[in-house]
Amino acid sequence: MRGPVLMILALALFAALDTAGKLLAQAGYGFPQSVMMRYALVLPVAIPLAVVQGARLGEGRIRFHVLRGAAMLVSSSGFFLAFTTLPLAEGYLVYFTAPFMTIAASRLVLGEDVPRAAWIWAGVGFAGVLIAVADGVGSGGAPYGYLAAFMGSVAYAAVATINRILRTSRSTAAILFWPALIATLALLPAAVVTWKPLDANALLLMLANGAFWSVATLCIVTAFRHAPAARLAPLEYTALLWALGIDWLVFAHPPSAHVIAGGAVVILACVMSERAQKR
Repeated sequence: MRGPVLMILALALFAALDTAGKLLAQAGYGFPQSVMMRYALVLPVAIPLAVVQGARLGEGRIRFHVLRGAAMLVSSSGFFLAFTTLPLAEGYLVYFTAPFMTIAASRLVLGEDVPRAAWIWAGVGFAGVLIAVADGVGSGGAPYGYLAAFMGSVAYAAVATINRILRTSRSTAAILFWPALIATLALLPAAVVTWKPLDANALLLMLANGAFWSVATLCIVTAFRHAPAARLAPLEYTALLWALGIDWLVFAHPPSAHVIAGGAVVILACVMSERAQKR
């Protein structure tokens, strides 16, 4: 049970991370400052960890670590921007298109065979997302929120693909160091220009974000070392339960019928697609 438990814990921590990011955005903190601080606070942990482990941070695959770090930055920024206007549940439903994009990447980048049934269920999954977001778009919801979530999902699919290339990596320090370094350097100039002084609540949320991201990332990596992807993949959809609960209890935003219906279609499509690939 170690793998499944770690996976569920990681998803809960990512939900907490997105909640904190949404609260920071509502308090007027922009994404350069908020996302940069999330990653910058990881560096003081990753660097000593590398020394303790005696780890080589590149492990001979620096270019893949750099690409992974850049993709994680785009994904984090996309979802931070998305949640400034979208409820968590709607952003998560867009995120659930990432496994289907990973299918395409596995074919185009890794040259793997993809069953026809998996492509069909991918189409069904995208249809479910359209059902879920139809109400928000039709009622004048900000389309750039959905666009930002889609951008984050594409980047997350890239991260998932690169993770498969780096699956033999055993350096915990490298897994944390490269995304933290790249995001900090990339966002620091914009963060300085748009910097807003931190009050006690904002400082606490940003410190929590660094901890949430670090622990969640390590949990996911460790989970895949203890259990096969086929067993862990269906657990990703527990993230929607966290999102629905947080939207309702923290942000007083109960789910609409469109979101529930679309979510059911997306989860069904994801599960069936996983089964098709397993076969």
